[in-house]
Amino acid sequence: MESVLVCFVSIALIIVSTVTMTMNTVSSAARLSGTWKDMQQKANSVRRTEIVSLPPGDYSGGTIDLTVKNEGQENISNFAHWDIIIAGPDGNARYLTYSASYPPGDGQWAVEGIYISDGVPEVFDLNILNPAEFVQAGLNPNGVIGEGQTIKVIVATAEGVTSQCFVTEQANEPPP
Repeated sequence: MESVLVCFVSIALIIVSTVTMTMNTVSSAARLSGTWKDMQQKANSVRRTEIVSLPPGDYSGGTIDLTVKNEGQENISNFAHWDIIIAGPDGNARYLTYSASYPPGDGQWAVEGIYISDGVPEVFDLNILNPAEFVQAGLNPNGVIGEGQTIKVIVATAEGVTSQCFVTEQANEPPP
């Protein structure tokens, strides 16, 4: 009789541990599936995001007026998490911090505005860079560039999509 009791307890423990292990396996598979789906959605979002940075036509010192156009299919925002890096002619790189107010201070960058076309500000989805819109940003490199020198400006969105352009400071001609 004692062996029957031990047998029932053993069988009950085996059933409980099998059910627990099966439930944990199903739960882990569901979490893995959800994580995989999230990764695919993020990858698709990044794939549909494209920015193009356009340097100013002529630059003679001070704040650089950089245009960043959204040529992708995704809305872009969260400018505080964008990265702007300036690589100088000496090979040194400098990270510009984001400023919520325009004009930016030394070593900072700020958004001047988001526009639909030249001089026409956005009217829908304020503070979101929609497809075909562009953001006008001011960059204050503070002495990184000198007359006649060229710098590389690298812009990266919060999602990691990048664009780069080159800015050359025009040499000031002496007055006649």
